[in-house]
This record gives sequence, structure tokens and C-alpha cells, in this order.
Amino acid sequence: PLILDADALNLVSLNPSFLKYIKGAIITPHMLEFSRLSGVSVQEVLDSPEARTFDYAQKNSLICVLKDHN
Repeated sequence: PLILDADALNLVSLNPSFLKYIKGAIITPHMLEFSRLSGVSVQEVLDSPEARTFDYAQKNSLICVLKDHN
């Protein structure tokens, strides 16, 4: 499996077309990285992190492990 973190996630957020090449990958964004990837504000992610990550992962055929201080 492909695991993406840090700068790889920044590249994907700058080039969303890369998503078609990483189907099935595991991504491990923190809140700000996930905000960039998904196009929603950090506050919206904080308001419903499970729903946001599930929807994004399902839409893009990924496994998303959202990192937070908790």
C-alpha cells in the first residue's frame, strides 16, 4: 500500500488530479493538511472530523487517518 504524509499531501492539495493515481492509498493528514486537501475550513473539520474524513475517503477511494493532538 501507498502511504502519503507531509509534503506528498501538500502536492496532492496543489494538484487534485493526482487523486486518480493514488486510489487505495492511506493518507495521514493533520487538520490543516486535511483542510487544504478537502477545501473546507479547519473549523468545519473540527466540527465534524469523522464525517468529513469518511466522506473524503469514500469519495476518493482512500483510507484517511486524520491526526490531531487528541
